[in-house]
Amino acid sequence: MCGADIQSRDLVLVSVDKNEDGTFSIVENACTKIQLAGDDQETVRGFRRALAGFIRSHDVRRISLKGRNTNGKFAGGAVGFKIEALVQSLEECDVMIMMPTTIASQVRRHTLTAPESLYKYQHGAYLTASATLVKSDK
Repeated sequence: MCGADIQSRDLVLVSVDKNEDGTFSIVENACTKIQLAGDDQETVRGFRRALAGFIRSHDVRRISLKGRNTNGKFAGGAVGFKIEALVQSLEECDVMIMMPTTIASQVRRHTLTAPESLYKYQHGAYLTASATLVKSDK
């Protein structure tokens, strides 16, 4: 499972496995940040190629993307929705959207925490993947 979190112009990806004992581990060398640096066609295509390359090279079968709010104080911006659409357009793997309220609920219910080995900006992607894995067990 690969967790994905959109932060401004960046897509943060963290691959997580669920161990037999119910704990989670980060897949080694399967964490990255891909930036959508501009809005021109070549930049957008380059972003999609980089994302598809990551998916292929790490044999990702499922992505759980932290959803974007469409209105209100924490509404996502245009670039974030463009990144979300690019992720959803991938044919290499299944993509699901996990809303922030659902993630927060699973984090509280299962006391999920991000490992200290991750950078702070990677915590959202890790918790999205972990919350999806515990929710899919039901």
